[in-house]
Amino acid sequence: MTEKTKRQKQATVIRVMRRIHRITGISLLFIFLCNRMYGYFIGLEKNSNGVILAKTYQELQLI
Repeated sequence: MTEKTKRQKQATVIRVMRRIHRITGISLLFIFLCNRMYGYFIGLEKNSNGVILAKTYQELQLI
């Protein structure tokens, strides 16, 4: 068996780091896209003039 040279060790470390970076980037992209969709739907719900979200009424305060 031959020992790995310093350059080969660096190459394997770089490959692992690239894989981790790719997985992290894809995960963050998915999270941010979901966050954006939820924000859009909440805004749509609030500005639907009572079509999606029922209107709220204040309770009558008696003295």
